[in-house]
Amino acid sequence: MQTDHRRVGLMAAVLVGLLLASGAKADVTTDQSASILAFPKVLADGSHETVIQITNTSNAMVHAHCFYVNGGLTDPDGPDDIPNSGDEFASAQNPPLWTELDFDIWLTKQQPTYWVVSQGRLVNSEDESCTRDDTSCPNAGFDPGRIPPVVDTFTGELKCIEVDASGAPLGGNHLKAKPPS
Repeated sequence: MQTDHRRVGLMAAVLVGLLLASGAKADVTTDQSASILAFPKVLADGSHETVIQITNTSNAMVHAHCFYVNGGLTDPDGPDDIPNSGDEFASAQNPPLWTELDFDIWLTKQQPTYWVVSQGRLVNSEDESCTRDDTSCPNAGFDPGRIPPVVDTFTGELKCIEVDASGAPLGGNHLKAKPPS
């Protein structure tokens, strides 16, 4: 499912407005829960593989709208941007794709979930259980909903915004991310 960039931007603007109106601080953090998560470097290219882990720190169910942004080049085998060339045409010959892939997840109370980006995560009621911090059993635990796999040779980012059941941004600060591996 593809989403208009304006809709995502509007969601983020509304969330920031909610945070400011409530007196909440809009700090960047890696050790506290937040309402917006950003994974700025996500790779799946055969030699590198990103594993994403997101946790609900709340004692209630939390919803999140997530989207990958593919920053891979239009022609992966073509020329990269030519830095400092001063030639706008040269850098426009092989621009990034900037395509989005959206999905929603639902996390039960205090639930972590993780997935390998090239594989995504299917809904499967027979997922095995896993011990804490064991990444050798992919897709263990409660399913957060279907997470689509990224395209081959993906280079981009992942962003997740906490939302209410209707999909509206929510300033709950219940999402926490483990740095990608």
